[in-house]
Amino acid sequence: MEFEDLSEYLYHVSTGPQADQGEIVDPILSLAFCMSSNPGAYACLLGSGLSQAASIRTGWEVTQDLIRRVALLRNEECIPDPDTWYRQVFDQEPGYVSVVAALAHTPTERRNLLKPFFEPATGATREAPEQSTRAHLAIARLAKKGYIRLILTTNLDRLCEAALREVGVTPVVISNADQLKGAVPLVHSACTVVKLNGDYLDIRTKNTVDELQKYDRSISKLLDRVFDEYGLLVCGWSATWDEALIGALERCKSRRYSTYWTARGGRLGESAAKIVGAKSAQVISITDADQFFEDLESKVLAIEDLHRANPVEGEVALAQLKEFLVDPSKRIRLRDLLARQTDELTQRLAAEDFSFVQPASRRPEVLAHRISRLESLTEGMVGLVSCGAYYGEEEHNEIWVQAIERIAQPKFKREDGVAVVSALMYYPGFLLMWAASLGAYLAERYGFLDQLLARTSVRVQGGEKGPLIFALARDNILSTETWRSLPGISETEMAGDHIRDVLLLSVKCPLPDEEKFRDLFDDFEYLLALIYVDTCRVALGHAYCTPPIGPYFMRREFVEARIQPAVLAGEHWLGLQQGLFGQDPARLQKAIDVVRRGGWSSRG
Repeated sequence: MEFEDLSEYLYHVSTGPQADQGEIVDPILSLAFCMSSNPGAYACLLGSGLSQAASIRTGWEVTQDLIRRVALLRNEECIPDPDTWYRQVFDQEPGYVSVVAALAHTPTERRNLLKPFFEPATGATREAPEQSTRAHLAIARLAKKGYIRLILTTNLDRLCEAALREVGVTPVVISNADQLKGAVPLVHSACTVVKLNGDYLDIRTKNTVDELQKYDRSISKLLDRVFDEYGLLVCGWSATWDEALIGALERCKSRRYSTYWTARGGRLGESAAKIVGAKSAQVISITDADQFFEDLESKVLAIEDLHRANPVEGEVALAQLKEFLVDPSKRIRLRDLLARQTDELTQRLAAEDFSFVQPASRRPEVLAHRISRLESLTEGMVGLVSCGAYYGEEEHNEIWVQAIERIAQPKFKREDGVAVVSALMYYPGFLLMWAASLGAYLAERYGFLDQLLARTSVRVQGGEKGPLIFALARDNILSTETWRSLPGISETEMAGDHIRDVLLLSVKCPLPDEEKFRDLFDDFEYLLALIYVDTCRVALGHAYCTPPIGPYFMRREFVEARIQPAVLAGEHWLGLQQGLFGQDPARLQKAIDVVRRGGWSSRG
């Protein structure tokens, strides 16, 4: 069964036959709706399993390594089964806490013993820790948007804090009772990280059985409050050693919000299963934490889009635009409609805060997420300007131009952002420019193409004002290097292919079928390349020019064959008559020669 959107799917889940049987279909979707409806009401409880992807070892892996060291010191061999060797030699179970306690007798000794596992020596072959995982970054992004405000962790590492800072969130960190006394109250903190077992650089870390059996009284009181007042999302925690934490969960009998417990393959240990049963928790079967949290983030943001960019509202705005276009008496209402839609898009883009400096913003998966979000936020406006450019008349041109000018010049300081991320801030303006140009091209409104692309000037990326087609050139915004770095991009797929697909789904003017649209888009992209090199040569006086290389370039012989009648028509071609290339056939031919060569001198 297919559904139009998440709301329809949720209705099906809540009213279908499975609802009568008390079953929850897709608990991650249920969690996403709960988090979306109750921002900040769910706390994350994270265990060592979350840090494995960052090469931070779990307690069991540390235990195995320490046993091997003990065997080496005794000049004995414990491979391939360190656990069996330890039992035979010491007549006890080789638990993480017992092995650590046997090797280091004081908190300071234990800290120094464990430190190498969190800070490997320079040149180690193992990937260095303290590199936030995809899961940590997804959690951090949800925290930045206010969906997660409290993180409890049994881990000693600093991956949570690092991820939060990478996305621009400065958390309140509590790793001992003293820090709790002076901490900002949870209700007033944008994000709090409570490190229940301490920090690996703090001598008060909890590692042994005795240490894990009891928390400081103030920490226990905090947990009682959290488990009573917050919902809970558990990931990467086995509930095996942390007796004090287990006790706090068992003490809480209230269920104001649900508890969700993730488990690889849906398999729970005995202790975890007991807690899940007592709290009637929803078990979410996962493959790994990275995939789970990215999936959760995607669903939460999809629900957010349902509220922030209602498809019905978009259709209403489009219907209004068409109504206002055909009625000259409603021109003021048309202008107001576009101004209002432009204001809303500007506010949505500003709310996303895409321009932060943090290293995480350079990561391919983060860039891919950002591009997708920008396309989603801009989709409604793309439909409006493409429709307006197609159906509008000359007196309407300035309305579309003004809207695109505003989106093409976002207000942020370039020096405050990573270069490739700052460039993407202009991606919405780029999409609107292409959408309006495509609508005008399909309607053979070449005069508007000339006005928009060659005679509209904007200032972008801190530079001087320049023609729109040059300022928002694709390579300035989504370079080949950036595009090739994105996950899942094949060697033959070009950014132009993706942009064509985005516009095919978003523009709201008559289009041919998908197969014919590819040829049409090649012709359109080729014409934009001609306008680009002509603008470089004439308007900007550049001595050298490299045209934007897109999918059309691979098929340019066929494109040139299709455009040949226009070239042969010379001054009688409609494009020249309406103002393209200064109405000069020689300039058109010169642009064709430059594009055919893929660049070279634009003067010779």
